[in-house]
Amino acid sequence: MAKAYKTLFMDVGVNGVKKLINDEDTSIALEAAWETHRKAVKREPADRNRTPWVFDKKQIEQFLGVFAKRLKAEPPAWWRATLLKGEVFPRMHHGFPVEGELPAPAKVDVQKDEVIITSRKQVTRLPKAVYDKVASFVDIDADPVALWGEERGVSGVSSSFGWRGRFPSVKLSPENPF
Repeated sequence: MAKAYKTLFMDVGVNGVKKLINDEDTSIALEAAWETHRKAVKREPADRNRTPWVFDKKQIEQFLGVFAKRLKAEPPAWWRATLLKGEVFPRMHHGFPVEGELPAPAKVDVQKDEVIITSRKQVTRLPKAVYDKVASFVDIDADPVALWGEERGVSGVSSSFGWRGRFPSVKLSPENPF
């Protein structure tokens, strides 16, 4: 999917990408918002032990505003704080150092005919047959990430990452989880 975004964004150019923030497809709109707002700036003050580049906090705040408006939900505080600390390794990648405490992982109780997933006070029940089809979306030894879809959205839960929710229409695969 990353290749498809790249092709689309190259075809429409910088101004077209900005217009795609209002696209009817939420996944395209959020990717366009991310590409528009992920600006690297020099770290101030410099830190010899860290990359000299970070994401511009003002731009990331603007992305978070688009995210919240589009999904009609504020991102969790820990996710917002982590995104605002994004570090850039030019021409290589970017990363998000996690500081502080993440939400507790979801509890996954696999029973004979169903799987009960509890995250904080939310409880989700899945037929065991559905859960058995789930595969890990990462190349590490991690609990599965469950995703099930509908025409305009997908729901998911991960015990490793402690999230549960309904997300916009996206196409996910083990090769391209996000």
